Amino acid sequence: IAIYRAMISWVDTQIGRLLETLERKGLRENTLIVFTSDHGDFNFTHGLAKKDLVLVDDLLHVPCILSWPRRILPGKHSFLCEAVDLMPTVLELLEIEKPIGMQGLPFSQRLDAPPNDAPHKTAVFSEICPPYLYNPYEDFAQFAAENGGRGNTPFNVPGDFTKSIREATRRYIWYGNGEEELYDLEKDPQELTNLANSPDWQNEKN
Repeated sequence: IAIYRAMISWVDTQIGRLLETLERKGLRENTLIVFTSDHGDFNFTHGLAKKDLVLVDDLLHVPCILSWPRRILPGKHSFLCEAVDLMPTVLELLEIEKPIGMQGLPFSQRLDAPPNDAPHKTAVFSEICPPYLYNPYEDFAQFAAENGGRGNTPFNVPGDFTKSIREATRRYIWYGNGEEELYDLEKDPQELTNLANSPDWQNEKN
């Protein structure tokens, strides 16, 4: 954790140097700043200290800061968006024509108005299937048996192909062998209680 935080502090220092240079040269008012990243690792949430095939907010909710005094009002905007939305947003802010076939929906109009609760998207999607992360287990039972048993495994990694649907108050995760996860984000924002097999949540899942 100390190393993780030290890396964040180092990046923060370098960004500070960049901002100070822009101010000193009188360029800040005419510069659109976009700060984002690849996703990090669990940093010991869910008992893990690495990346994996689990598509939960701890991995998928990455930093996204846009700053431009000429166009963007200061404030924290909270809405569902995807990485593919960032490029059309930047192009629209800069009044550059978007190329044909570009995916994603720009959210630039949300940035020059006070923060509000209007949705940008009602659902966002994620998936992962890198060849070097193929799961060596044939099924979830084998995974559970070699990792403390089904009741003792703090998370599910039962397949080598994973998809996620995230709505405002729900997340659904599907694995390649059919295992599922479902979370009530209102009551369980840390995504610790899997409701996929709960009889009371079958209609919600379907």
